[in-house]
Amino acid sequence: MLGGMLAGHSESGGELIERDGKKYKLFYGMSSEMAMKKYAGGVAEYRASEGKTVEVPFKGDVEHTIRDILGGIRSTCT
Repeated sequence: MLGGMLAGHSESGGELIERDGKKYKLFYGMSSEMAMKKYAGGVAEYRASEGKTVEVPFKGDVEHTIRDILGGIRSTCT
């Protein structure tokens, strides 16, 4: 579940796409059709995909997002 929050950053995997002057990162979960095709070794043919593939707006460096996450965790501990 954290993958979606970290997607779109410089450090995250995924192809960087530029369209109409805007940047996006391709993000897909491991149960998506794209992942099943890419890593199909041993996956049964009858298995239905559950995830989706989306273009996430490019967010730059992950540091700000990590600081937000850590701030939330620290807040729950007080």
